[in-house]
Amino acid sequence: MPKLIWEKKLQEAVKRQQRFGWSVRDKRGKVLVQRYYPDINKRVSAALPIKWEPNQELNVLNALQKINEVMQNSGCSLKERC
Repeated sequence: MPKLIWEKKLQEAVKRQQRFGWSVRDKRGKVLVQRYYPDINKRVSAALPIKWEPNQELNVLNALQKINEVMQNSGCSLKERC
C-alpha cells in the first residue's frame, strides 16, 4: 500500500529532527519507533502509545526528543524503561 502524504511528511520530519538511525512506521495502528546502530548493525524498536494517524506529528516528534534525551543522559536503550 502506498504511503500517504502525512506519513511521508512525518517520516521526513523524524529524519530532520533525529538525523541518522531513527525511523517511524505503523504497527497495528500505533507508532513504531526504530533505532538503527550501524556500528553493530542492529535495530531496536518499540511501540509508542501514540496512534498512527494524521495530526500526530508533533506528539511523535516530542516523544522522540524526550526518548533521545533520556537515552543520552541515562545510557538506557530504546527497549529499557528508565
